[in-house]
Amino acid sequence: MKGVAIVENKIGVDAGGSLIKMVYYESGHYHFKKYNINEMHRLVNWLNIVNKHGTTFLTGGKAKQLSEKLSHKRYLVDEFHAMAVGSKCLLEELGERIEDYILISIGTGTSIYYVSSDSFERLTGTGLGGGTFIGLGTILAHTSSYHFLIDCAKKGEASKVDLLVKDIYEYTQISINGDLTAANFGKIDHSNIPQIEDQVAALLQMIAENIMLLAIHMANIKNVKHLVFVGGMLEGNETFQQILASFAKSVDLKPIFLEKGIFTGALGALKIND
Repeated sequence: MKGVAIVENKIGVDAGGSLIKMVYYESGHYHFKKYNINEMHRLVNWLNIVNKHGTTFLTGGKAKQLSEKLSHKRYLVDEFHAMAVGSKCLLEELGERIEDYILISIGTGTSIYYVSSDSFERLTGTGLGGGTFIGLGTILAHTSSYHFLIDCAKKGEASKVDLLVKDIYEYTQISINGDLTAANFGKIDHSNIPQIEDQVAALLQMIAENIMLLAIHMANIKNVKHLVFVGGMLEGNETFQQILASFAKSVDLKPIFLEKGIFTGALGALKIND
């Protein structure tokens, strides 16, 4: 965080369960930074020095905790509103002009929103997300390294762990896709303990499948065709994105992955107050 002296008096911050995301505007450009939640004290010191004459706009689950440590002007911003505004800004940056869409934010857990041209609402969510991946991944692979777990999933085959529909109806013709999962981790027993890579791949598959079941259901209810994905769980996780995209396309929905999606909340907190 060294070297930044002017942030034009405004900073947007999204303090989540695992990461703190920050957006500020300087010298004609937006700057995007993220920090681990255990770096909060260092970030607080920096904000109090650099933005002491400005305003910090905070959103996210840890926003109130962070706000209480700041000594300069700050405001709390509704997280759902920030997500809606931030996603619209990032879509415009991509040149995507969509009237309405389902927004899926996959961080420590997952929240699903409906965003239209003039409104927004949080529809549902699930505790499955990045926290699940790292938590169960640690049990399976004996490490909490996110990048190691992603690499494991990339190398593994979920089908060696999951019981598929075609495994059950092996000699019978059925009207549903045989490659669909009938039971997550359903092939594991004392006589079949797959490789760690396969287990982590199956974990990633399970998380993606269950998030998509909710997202597709919400898209059907709202009669929309676009699914917009944001959140830290997507960063550098191409395997996860591919699973999500495959599910979306299988039901004729269009998936959009925002490159700076992890900063959606922080950008929205900043832009709401423009």
